[in-house]
Amino acid sequence: MKTDARHSPIPRWLWALAFVGVAIVLITAFNATLSRLAADDYAFAKYAKTHDVGTAVAHWYNTWTGSYSSMFMHALLAQFPAEAIGVFLGALVLLWWLGTWWLVYEIGIRLNWARPRTMSFIVAAVLCAVVIDSLPNIYDTFYWISGALAHVASLVGALYFIAALLYIARRQPPHWLMALFTALTIPYMLFIGGFSSPSAAFLVTLLAILNVFWWRKQWRASLPLRIALPASLLALYLIAAAPGTAIRQAAFPPSPPLPALVIMTAAFTGFAHLELLLLAPFSLVFWLLFMGWLGYQLHTGDTASLRRHRWRLIGALLLFGAVLIAAPIASAAYAMSRYLPARANTTPLYTLALIMAACAYVAGAALRIKRRSSERVPRPLLALLVALMALGLGQTLLNSLRQTTHMRTFNREWYAIHAQLQAAVARGEDEVTVTPFTFDLGNMIHGAPPQDPFHPQVRTYGNLAQYYDLTRVIPQGD
Repeated sequence: MKTDARHSPIPRWLWALAFVGVAIVLITAFNATLSRLAADDYAFAKYAKTHDVGTAVAHWYNTWTGSYSSMFMHALLAQFPAEAIGVFLGALVLLWWLGTWWLVYEIGIRLNWARPRTMSFIVAAVLCAVVIDSLPNIYDTFYWISGALAHVASLVGALYFIAALLYIARRQPPHWLMALFTALTIPYMLFIGGFSSPSAAFLVTLLAILNVFWWRKQWRASLPLRIALPASLLALYLIAAAPGTAIRQAAFPPSPPLPALVIMTAAFTGFAHLELLLLAPFSLVFWLLFMGWLGYQLHTGDTASLRRHRWRLIGALLLFGAVLIAAPIASAAYAMSRYLPARANTTPLYTLALIMAACAYVAGAALRIKRRSSERVPRPLLALLVALMALGLGQTLLNSLRQTTHMRTFNREWYAIHAQLQAAVARGEDEVTVTPFTFDLGNMIHGAPPQDPFHPQVRTYGNLAQYYDLTRVIPQGD
């Protein structure tokens, strides 16, 4: 007698996988709580401490950047103690994971998964762990407030909006709740679209694609979806039209002509696909095999029809992903004539991991012959999965623990240096010698050759001097 998959126990290896994924996410969130001001943060915080939030946003909008939501959050966080940065960053990592869990759960419900809450919990944890493994520089992505605001906050906001649309379509909530959600859509889109131009470009493209697919659908979520697109376009326009955007863009080469922009975007998009394999090869192969197995195991639909159309569906998913990834890349190519900085790769890499998972799931589901299949993973496949998990996610877990040591050091030294500077300012000194950083977050964010006059170590102490209105801050030993 076969056991119904909905009531059969979850295999222990899946619980082990969930533990590793959740551990990576939680350690990353803890490391983020140890972050404090670094690099450009000092300039934003200094201005915000001497002006109100609105004035600070207007100042940077007119003199440096059109990313008004990022500047708003910088100014807001500057009104609180230094620990607020760490609390916000740690919460952002957790919100990213929970938003991924909600999105995968809504998709799992639509696919009629067995145990959708548990399986979506496992898939979300592994997806986030794979993305963490693939990040070119986690320090300027999750541990630096400027990087996280510009390139993570908007992604998190988009996850919750899409998950909410799927929830509304599934549950058909009361009219008053639907009216409230629709009314909040415009300010919400203006906010999450205002963190950076690559994030806004991604958001506009995502909403445009969803509108194309769902335009004829007569369901309650259609109205907020249609409203969201022009609101996100307005956010992108506000960033592009900012005087500060023109001032900042002048520091880069002129925008390329359209043919060159298309070629540059295509080349950079291709490299983004390659980058995931180069940065996280073992995690990527594990992720593909795991999602393929899930497709084989959990799919309950018409496998014959799926098998006939699998290549068309996989092709559509790959095209969908390529367009989404190209959007933020094109914005950087236009504004800076260069590939995205490391921190801006978060959304493209997350999108690529999602699209590849969907393709693997379709391939696995198309291979399924019978409606019921065994819960047991074949031993050779299980051995390969365990080996890849150890090489990929296991190494990521160890890296996360090493980052804990580094961030604890930075946190401890940050407080020590700031205590020295505060005491020196109270004594009326202009030049202050401080115990230097042995691990400088600013150095991890902006790597440069030691002989460079703008080397991050030099820049760090210059930022500190500016922040405290000192003539010079000198690291001991220089």
